[in-house]
Amino acid sequence: MSIGALPGLTSDSQHASPALLIRSLQTTLKRIHREIADLKKEDLGSITLAPSDDNLFSWTATIPGPEGSVYEGGLFHVEISLAHDYPFSAPKVTFRTRIYHMNINERGNICIDILKHNWSPALSLFKVILSLSSLLTDPNPKDPLVPSIATEYVRNRTKHNQTARQWTELYARPPTSTSASVKGKERTRSSAASDGGCWDTFVQHSWQYVIIFDHAAVDPWEEGPNDKETTGTRTLGDCGGPWTITMSKSELILVTGASGFIGSHVVVQLLEAGYRVRGTARGAKLDVLRSAFTNTNFEGTAIDDIATSDFTSALQGVDAVIHVASPLAGRESPEVTLNSAVEGTLNILRQAVKAGVSNVVLTSSWATTIDPGSSSFTGVTFTEKDWGKITKEQLFNPELNALAVYCGTKILAERAAWEFARANSELDLATINPPFVYGRPVPGVASGSGINSLGTNGLLYQLIAGEPGRPLPPADPALPSGSDVEEKRFLVAGPATMLYADAVKTLLEERPALKNRFPTRENAPPLPGPLSTVDTTRAKEVLGMREYRGAKDTLLETIDVLLEVEKTWQ
Repeated sequence: MSIGALPGLTSDSQHASPALLIRSLQTTLKRIHREIADLKKEDLGSITLAPSDDNLFSWTATIPGPEGSVYEGGLFHVEISLAHDYPFSAPKVTFRTRIYHMNINERGNICIDILKHNWSPALSLFKVILSLSSLLTDPNPKDPLVPSIATEYVRNRTKHNQTARQWTELYARPPTSTSASVKGKERTRSSAASDGGCWDTFVQHSWQYVIIFDHAAVDPWEEGPNDKETTGTRTLGDCGGPWTITMSKSELILVTGASGFIGSHVVVQLLEAGYRVRGTARGAKLDVLRSAFTNTNFEGTAIDDIATSDFTSALQGVDAVIHVASPLAGRESPEVTLNSAVEGTLNILRQAVKAGVSNVVLTSSWATTIDPGSSSFTGVTFTEKDWGKITKEQLFNPELNALAVYCGTKILAERAAWEFARANSELDLATINPPFVYGRPVPGVASGSGINSLGTNGLLYQLIAGEPGRPLPPADPALPSGSDVEEKRFLVAGPATMLYADAVKTLLEERPALKNRFPTRENAPPLPGPLSTVDTTRAKEVLGMREYRGAKDTLLETIDVLLEVEKTWQ
């Protein structure tokens, strides 16, 4: 092995003599082994600290958010790199979990005196980690690395603490172990939070009398089935063969609608996984997007009209597309909404194929399995084979409400996408079809005010907005089936259900201070028939999505988020 290949060797050390380097490395290795031995005697509590299996100069640590701090409940991952002359030079320490902290920046760099001018060889790595834990409890506004956060901490502590807690919930929630079946074998894995991020949206659906709360506890962009063979890659699903979309973490992913509720969470998860991301937005939302995502792996690009804009620049160098952008219900006329949905989807697919980008993931909707305006209280079990039926003429019926129009445009847009894929065999298309999505927005991305700015969260906001004693929210259209099947079409939904009346009952018990804001449960209409269900076998087997967040937790968490958002409108 050459001197240049020695672990822990810095560029400056290459000018030293081999004898000096060897003596220095011997001293460092002796110190490292002593620290490893000392760690066995320490009471680490909930902290973890250890060298990597194949490199004593590379360490990792986890720091639990201190009790009583704004980071309580979080788990923060830290990387430590040692130089050849450690402990005579300070270790390089980097936070790998995003954190809202005045002394820790977006890249994870840390401003603390013991890692700068106050470093001493008498300090150990364990003492460094203890100091970082103390820094979470007592930040130093006099020596900030992020001045804007320090200013907010001094002038508006309430807002600072609220944002810090939001980031902790979004980026630092500890992982939970689940099992995913991969190629006929059981494989233990952790949730998306295990790599420092979490697509913290709650996949749910709300119909006339019922809210279905579903939060997948697994990351659909999970590690490949054979970790040694797929190092540095991510796959959509874990089954290999025709199901797999493999992308190395150095690849560039285009996310359309990146400023939206779901799109921004997709960006977060991709960045946390190490991908480069290019997100599209229009108008002032582009500036908001760039302010929210300061990670050097993110870039924002302007797309004014998804249906007509030229994507040539946006697609340059791109390896895969996640198409999230879609018109919201009720914002425009049915004609405009349909054109934006269908032509917007076809426009990105055409230009992706032209640019040589074959991997495209489309976020669609469970609403595409059912006919707008029909009853879902028929005991039907929906699968990926089911398709709703609607024509353009029916869609333009003035008697259809905004949600029915939305469902209809989703059907026609996804149909058009699959027809295009069949005609262009080089395109590898996959669709993810969740019900409505609720949950915490990505900090700094949400814009606007009022219920119309909430997206699908507005459906739950109806429970706390309005005059006391009002009836439960009005009926949403419920919907049956059609036929056909696409191999990479995935229905994503959980089994739990909660009636609006039961949701109000839960809120009365858990959030009694809000009692004057709830609708009355008196005279709540009975269910007109048996609830329909969704067969998610394919998502379980291919994507490993087996566990979902509970209805009660999702309801309470979303209501709490909405109350926080509501304060910003005042």
